[in-house]
Amino acid sequence: MIRSLRHFYRNARSGELLELFLVSAVSSLLITRFVLHLAHYPSLGGRGLHIAHMLWGGLLMATAIIMLLAFMGFRVQRRASVIAGLGFGLFIDELGKFITQDNNYFFQPTIGIIYLVFVSLFIISRSLSQNRHLSPHENLLNAVAMTEEVVIDDLDEVERKQALDYLKRANQNHPLVPALTQVLSQVSALPASHTPWRRWARSTQQLYERIIAHPRGAIIFTSAFVLNAIAYVVVVVVLLYMELHGAINGESIMELVSAMISPALVFIGLVRGRNDRLVRYRWFSIALLINMFVTQFFSFYHDQFSALPGFITNLLFYIGVRSLIKHEERMRLSKHD
Repeated sequence: MIRSLRHFYRNARSGELLELFLVSAVSSLLITRFVLHLAHYPSLGGRGLHIAHMLWGGLLMATAIIMLLAFMGFRVQRRASVIAGLGFGLFIDELGKFITQDNNYFFQPTIGIIYLVFVSLFIISRSLSQNRHLSPHENLLNAVAMTEEVVIDDLDEVERKQALDYLKRANQNHPLVPALTQVLSQVSALPASHTPWRRWARSTQQLYERIIAHPRGAIIFTSAFVLNAIAYVVVVVVLLYMELHGAINGESIMELVSAMISPALVFIGLVRGRNDRLVRYRWFSIALLINMFVTQFFSFYHDQFSALPGFITNLLFYIGVRSLIKHEERMRLSKHD
């Protein structure tokens, strides 16, 4: 028992949760800076008081922790990931006040420190979620976690097949494996039309299978993604030229280099995923995450107002790509015997 407590068992669905946290955090930070810039950095409180938005960030993170400790279920985890990310973005935005003696919110090295924090979190999250070789114990624990949908009458056919797949890779000598396999094999999956949400989810899945999964639809989406990546590089180059008038400094070089990383990853995705949409979408997702976590920080450092439209565009593309990845995975799992 003591030996087992030393282990951290991985959540097979942690990739989605960690990405939700990071995207929410970056969105919160950049949008906060943009709004404060438009409002000329107002002081909330009056009479010598200032209610820093770091406090609201702490409140949101505490709310997320309470949700995770008090409630069960993957849906609660997703909501808590978003709330925690929003809170963390508000919290770390005021880092400059707490690393300077004069509480300088505009301390220039702050953006670099925040950048390193997010890059570190990104690397950690990718390393935690990319290892798909789960141990037998982890497969069994993830199957148990997914069977909670049976209790709340919210298990669909794709989730059931995923749970059964985890059980096949678990230790077959464990007494829970045959018991859970029998339960999941006998229980009726929730019909797609059971709730308005499931009807909507099923309709979007059918739309994906009919349009995006079609060869022509995949070509159109891929072309739009590639054009967006190229257009973003062009915009970054033009804005830097207009702002710096040919004077290149360290920040502009780093921004240009980071802006080239995303198209490079898109190209890799096109090559490695030429015959596999799922591989292509995953490379596109990484390209967008690098763009939002790296390039956008340097863009905001130069001009917060002009950087926001690019961030919103990339955020919308990211939401779209994640949706396509989810639909592609569900379609493949539903066809798996």
